[in-house]
Amino acid sequence: MDSTRHPNSGWDAAADEAVGYDDWARRILNLFFVLNASKTPISTSHIIFDADLGYNSGNPDSDKRKFKRDRDELARFGVHVVEHKAEGATENEESSWVIDRTQTQAELGILTTDDADILLAALRDYAGQPGIPYRSALVHIIAKLDNEGAAAAGHTAASDAAAGGDPVFQALWAAFTLRKNAVFTYTDAQGATTKKRSVDIWGFFAQDECMYFVGFDHGREAARTFRVDRVRSVNKPGKAYAIPDDFNVTDYQFLPFDLADTQAVDASFTFPQGLPAAEIEAITHGRGSLGTGSAGERTWTIPARDLTAAASFALGHAGTGMRPLSPRGLVEAWNNQIAKVVAAHDRA
Repeated sequence: MDSTRHPNSGWDAAADEAVGYDDWARRILNLFFVLNASKTPISTSHIIFDADLGYNSGNPDSDKRKFKRDRDELARFGVHVVEHKAEGATENEESSWVIDRTQTQAELGILTTDDADILLAALRDYAGQPGIPYRSALVHIIAKLDNEGAAAAGHTAASDAAAGGDPVFQALWAAFTLRKNAVFTYTDAQGATTKKRSVDIWGFFAQDECMYFVGFDHGREAARTFRVDRVRSVNKPGKAYAIPDDFNVTDYQFLPFDLADTQAVDASFTFPQGLPAAEIEAITHGRGSLGTGSAGERTWTIPARDLTAAASFALGHAGTGMRPLSPRGLVEAWNNQIAKVVAAHDRA
């Protein structure tokens, strides 16, 4: 390019230390994406030391200047990134950043009322066809258009969820529908926020009023299940992938002892002889392997990542005659939980 400034943009090669225009534009888009798809404010250090966003040049002062210019550029396009300070924070504490959604508004009048009605009718007609792959996404879009008039009065949490209003869920869904790798930060069941997870999302499912997704976790080199509401922020989708031909999301309907980062061990349980097969199926979700013990009892073996949770699961079904068999840690966790219940009953 002959000019150091790109037409109709705020890019300045000299100010941005001769970075190419494509790299600069990619950095702006990545910054917008990660801020938009985050449940919590993102700290300055998280941003400037993140090579995936396009910073982390090795010169923090330079990266802070780039970040300032990028915020100004986003503001030119109507996206306002503002500083967030937690209540009671001191002046010396590091800044965090969020998109000010009260200031960030789309241009009005882009779509006329007639245009919106035509679009809505077309979406409804298409969503009514059998066998379409992204019906749930269309339902979300239709719900959002239907509820546009109610937005001024304020949506309830339920209608926001129905309209797909969670930016984190939207980012994960976008990665899934595009078949592009999702990179995100995640808080595990113990409350610890892990480093970035890189996951090829294979499918979503809802269970017990929560949304989950299953995919290949490149860091663990295995399929894993994640809760959507534990994802803290999502980066721009990455490399393309394909879903395995033999994947079936029902195979991953989780049990309470599935969601942990510890190594899985085989846990075995017994059911009394004569318990109906349908009742065993309802408890096991068809997962694991069933066998028959020496006394005619049914045995169930399944990998478990959390033996305490597995013992609690068995206690929840103790009325059916379900009991822990092995390993020893599972049986000990079962006995400890029974002892705690008995002790609490004695104190009462």
